[in-house]
Amino acid sequence: MNLWEIVLLAIGLGGDAFGVALATGPGTVSPRHIFRLSLHAGLFQFLMPLVGWLIGRMAAPIVGTAAAFIAASLVLLIGIKMLIEGLRTKAHKPIDISRGKALLAYSLGTSADALTVGIGVGLLGSELLLPALIFGVVAALMAALGHWLSHLVATIIGSRAEILGGVVLIALGVRMLPAW
Repeated sequence: MNLWEIVLLAIGLGGDAFGVALATGPGTVSPRHIFRLSLHAGLFQFLMPLVGWLIGRMAAPIVGTAAAFIAASLVLLIGIKMLIEGLRTKAHKPIDISRGKALLAYSLGTSADALTVGIGVGLLGSELLLPALIFGVVAALMAALGHWLSHLVATIIGSRAEILGGVVLIALGVRMLPAW
């Protein structure tokens, strides 16, 4: 993957953190909330692909030549899932997710897709430290931006951020498919 593909993938993966920040931000935004949520979004978006990469590296010898198809399929499935979830009508009420179990659920939930991407990259045998770092920084910035914008645009954008992230991941998954 080149740098632009990594950044696009990071934006696609960060769409969950941005969308959740938009949906939960109104009524809970303070500099402390924004810092805590952005830090956790970035940290988990950095760590989860590395864990996935280790899993993928261990599985690569088992799956052999099918690794490229599996990796592309994982990214495609994540994108389709995000697109479908983004198209569903959701009613969100402001909640404080900046503490305890809610913060852990937010961090894991918005980075689960990154774990799957890490598995795919590990299956391909590609390096992941720089992409994971970019994923983490972009997710942290997107979460912070989502919270800062939440009062202004939560009702306008809503699930569209998740839709955009899904479309980006689908496009990257298609590009990752090996030539027939």
